[in-house]
Amino acid sequence: MTWSGGSRPTRTSPAISCRSSSWRAGCPEAALAWYRAVGALASVEVGPISVPTLYLWGDADHSVGASAARWTADFATGPFRFEIVPGVGHFITDEAPDLVTAHLLEHLAAHP
Repeated sequence: MTWSGGSRPTRTSPAISCRSSSWRAGCPEAALAWYRAVGALASVEVGPISVPTLYLWGDADHSVGASAARWTADFATGPFRFEIVPGVGHFITDEAPDLVTAHLLEHLAAHP
């Protein structure tokens, strides 16, 4: 298992505990439901985003590419801030929680 943020998961990390007990506690059902929903969500039209938006994107994210992340701004009509977080992957809240919290608090203060 590769973690882009450099830190290694612990045995109590949610991803690890779900993997190790995957045939208990409904983990496979939850994962499969998410993938089933992706197909249904592809046909949903949501329209432009008009609320103040903060997009934190890790440049080591292998799920959302750089172009897709940047093009998100094309769908925002309200204030939009895009921040690239070096060395962080898709699970940015797990890999850089202090950074995410700082950006989020700043964003919320700017848009009460």
